[in-house]
Amino acid sequence: MKEKIAQMIMVRIRGDFYHSENWYRNSLNKWLSEDGVGGVI
Repeated sequence: MKEKIAQMIMVRIRGDFYHSENWYRNSLNKWLSEDGVGGVI
């Protein structure tokens, strides 16, 4: 059920470069790899 809900969510990201230690980049990686969000804008 969690995966189906996550697939309906799209997150907005900025096109800037983020260092690998950046908290925002780490959050994005988690959303995409672990939480399975449906897409990015």
